[in-house]
Amino acid sequence: MGNTHEVPSKIGAKGSMIPTLTGLRAIAALWVVIEHFRQPLYALVPVTERLRQWIEPGFLGVEIFFILSGFIIAYQYGERLSAFTPTAYRRYVQARFARIYPVHLITLLMVTVLVVGASIASVKLNSAENYSTVSFLGNLLMLQGFSAVGAWNGPAWSITCEFAAYLAFPLLAIWIVRFRSSRTAFTVAAVTLTAGTTAVITYLLIVNDSPTADWMPWLRIAFEFTAGTLLYTGWRLCRKTRSVRWDWIAAVGFGTAAVILYFVPHGTAWTFIVLPLLAMFVVGCAGASGVVQTFLGTRVMQWGGRISYSLYMVHFIVLNIGGKLLSWNEFTDAALFVRLGVVLAYFAVAVVAADLLYRTIEEPARTRSLSYLSRRESRRSEHREDSPSTPRT
Repeated sequence: MGNTHEVPSKIGAKGSMIPTLTGLRAIAALWVVIEHFRQPLYALVPVTERLRQWIEPGFLGVEIFFILSGFIIAYQYGERLSAFTPTAYRRYVQARFARIYPVHLITLLMVTVLVVGASIASVKLNSAENYSTVSFLGNLLMLQGFSAVGAWNGPAWSITCEFAAYLAFPLLAIWIVRFRSSRTAFTVAAVTLTAGTTAVITYLLIVNDSPTADWMPWLRIAFEFTAGTLLYTGWRLCRKTRSVRWDWIAAVGFGTAAVILYFVPHGTAWTFIVLPLLAMFVVGCAGASGVVQTFLGTRVMQWGGRISYSLYMVHFIVLNIGGKLLSWNEFTDAALFVRLGVVLAYFAVAVVAADLLYRTIEEPARTRSLSYLSRRESRRSEHREDSPSTPRT
């Protein structure tokens, strides 16, 4: 998902960051990557299967991203967009689009090259029927979150949902600024998370067991993003937004979720039962001032958080290419150090590709687009100052 940890104040958002949440993004992205890389991991390092209770729920990293997005967007834009104006809304949407679309476009083009190359080389692709011209145009328009379109780059379905949440956020902003009590905000967040989690589990048990089927992505983003905005509101209204107490809240949320995941059958609807605990983990990390803050604030975690969106978007492509060029099935009987080397190669290439994508596409695109928006705002301000005032009659 698109990084949301910094935006210049010139376009109406807070310029400061919450470093702990930047570090948390690294954890969420890595969890998703490990879950997607589980097949080569299990095949080459069988001992890792003992961790499958925590590896296979890695898709919950997306839920952390959704909650984080609501929290940070409320932090950056809540007050500004609560007093809605078309100009402020347009700048906000342009800034959010500039954050997520360039990386989406580049990764889509990368997949397109692979699809065309496979067609020329007569290589059969999995689900080849999904790579149609109409589907490509849908992905180009960032509509891949709809099941009728489908995502060419697997993880990209989520950014359709996230951008839709960005578009709807001003409605939430008008609502959340009315809260005057942290207890009320946290209570409403808890109710939202409980109701949403119940709806997700019920749907998966009764209708369709895929968390990305039909309208499931939209249900997930709707209540998780909303809960994120409410959690920020409750946190903002607390007497102390920074204290060791928040470290304990993060630890309890994370630890309890880990214990529950150990006992819940993996790959079932009940995996989602830990969502409220993950939300607790997020808000705890936001206010942490002790060990949690120290860990998430390390250089490697901050770097991981910065490249997390690029890693999320590129790792699936790396896995698909790696599976063809360096098939893990050919190394299952090799020496342990060779098998470890192959696994590390998959992860290393994904991280290097993400860092390269961040440095060459994501960050330059963000900087240039926000610079453009700031210059345009300055020109408009100068124009208003230079324009003669209308004489009174």
